[in-house]
Amino acid sequence: MDMFVSDDEVSRLENLLLTQSGDSRLHTLVELAWHLRQRDTGRAIQILNSITQPGTAEAQRTASLQETNATLEHLSEIGQEITQHLNIDAVFQTLHRHIQDMLDAFAMVIYLIDADGEGLTSQFAFEGDKDAVVHQIPLQHPTFYAARCVRERREFLVDLPPEASNPLVIPGTQPTLSKLFAPLMIGERILGVMTIQSQKQHAYGEREQLIFRTLCAYGAIALDNASAYQQLEQAQEIISHRTLALLEEKQRSDEANAALLASNGALEQSLKELRAAQTQMIQSEKMASLGQLVANVAHEINTPIGAIKASGGNIADALEQVLASMPVLFRTFDDETHALFMRLIECANQPAPVLSSREARSATRETEQQLQQAGIDRAPRRAAMLLELRAHTTIATWLPLLQHPQADLILSTAHQIGQVINNTGNINTAVAKVAKIVYALKSFARMDQQEEAVAALLQDGLDTVLTLYHNQIKNGIELVCDIDDLPTMMCQPDELNQVWTNLIHNALQAMHYEGKLTISLKRKGNEAVVSVSDTGGGIPEEIRSRIFDPFFTTKPIGEGSGLGLGIAQKIVAKHEGRIEVESQLGAGTTFRVILPFPGNGGGGGGGEGGKGGAAEA
Repeated sequence: MDMFVSDDEVSRLENLLLTQSGDSRLHTLVELAWHLRQRDTGRAIQILNSITQPGTAEAQRTASLQETNATLEHLSEIGQEITQHLNIDAVFQTLHRHIQDMLDAFAMVIYLIDADGEGLTSQFAFEGDKDAVVHQIPLQHPTFYAARCVRERREFLVDLPPEASNPLVIPGTQPTLSKLFAPLMIGERILGVMTIQSQKQHAYGEREQLIFRTLCAYGAIALDNASAYQQLEQAQEIISHRTLALLEEKQRSDEANAALLASNGALEQSLKELRAAQTQMIQSEKMASLGQLVANVAHEINTPIGAIKASGGNIADALEQVLASMPVLFRTFDDETHALFMRLIECANQPAPVLSSREARSATRETEQQLQQAGIDRAPRRAAMLLELRAHTTIATWLPLLQHPQADLILSTAHQIGQVINNTGNINTAVAKVAKIVYALKSFARMDQQEEAVAALLQDGLDTVLTLYHNQIKNGIELVCDIDDLPTMMCQPDELNQVWTNLIHNALQAMHYEGKLTISLKRKGNEAVVSVSDTGGGIPEEIRSRIFDPFFTTKPIGEGSGLGLGIAQKIVAKHEGRIEVESQLGAGTTFRVILPFPGNGGGGGGGEGGKGGAAEA
């Protein structure tokens, strides 16, 4: 079937023959034969033979017919040349060259409809021997022929007398007397308008109109092909970027796995150190057994390790499927389908609501019914996939994807991409938890290393820790410091700083970072007393005896390892000191670290005989 004419056009030409005679009838017969040359070759030949039969009125115009046939053949060759271009500028230039050769065109303009569908913009404009000014026309303009040509989807031939004034002349252009406008259409879809204009009167007869109409048809096909090719190149570029991003994500996943293996090696070393220090670590009878301690450590790290292993496997499987399916999908996507597909991926990345088995089954059945009502095939399977993608509540939004020939591959690919992102987050969370446990275990093990004591000031250590926690304290915390200037004492200051860090951090968490924190340093006889008090909820009586047990914690999952107070108690014991606890439910808790302080220590005074001070922040 002729790609350039519809059944309605053939019917129009046949009806037109009933009212014509002479040259007009001859040209209409030729045009009808041209349009029927592929869909009904026999009839086309019959029409041409009837025109050239001796004795008929048309036989006298054989020479004219031969010239017309030659023109049509030439137009066919031009059409092949125009439609082979995949570059829009090349299409413009080729159309301009042939129009200049075959028609009287002082001016030529090609308008394309704007992306918002509200106007026309001249994409190619030529007047005389130079480029014309670029201009825009509102699509709803009541008198501009280019706008009417789009709205009414028909050609316009305008002939003006020399003395006529034309108010529709585009600023910066010269007036013309003959104007021909034709829509650029692909089937029922309109791309824009092409116009040629002459400074001569009656420059465009039926022959010229036929040539122009044919060139517009070829031009519309060529412009549509060039636009599609441009979109394809853009899609291929997007696919390349996406593929590169996925490969980079896989590389980061491999690096995370390598970091995990390194962390496992550190954990193994920490476990060896813990076995060597078992008699000093465990103060509670319930934790006297090294086997129990190791079991607890293994339990703590087993969950994140398992999560990382499972997530890594999921990512590898998902990437393999995504890398295979995405190029296939993007070759079939237009802009709207591509944008909707990206929205589906974003939907899959949203936090999943917690549904019971009954709720999940109910949601699946409801989604399946909606899909069946919408005429979607394989509704049960696709309903289950939409539920996994968190997209089951907005079925109407996804209907273009569900009706796509690659619907199952689209849903599967979106789900796999969401799995890559979600599993990467799982790995990061698990690695952070393992690192936290490793740090705690290393700190726990380092306590038995023989370090030499040095002369240090306890108040300096407290100041250092308070400085580190400045950001957490400044908002919502009333800080009261009552710190005496004590002389130096022989100690291991780094380890004591770890004690102050743990006690202050626990106090802040107990108050949820809102309340009053009191830090005190006093000398009482031959002892130095450091007190950390909070106004939190207090510690219940029944668990106070367990707060120093390794791995015992009252904090939410992920906020504490249960090793902090046990480590602090061990450090203080190493300094031949002790920790005391006072707590009242609803009022708060005070931890006191009591360290031996030789009576002949040098330096400034404090406590009973020295100078004390209190500060509030």
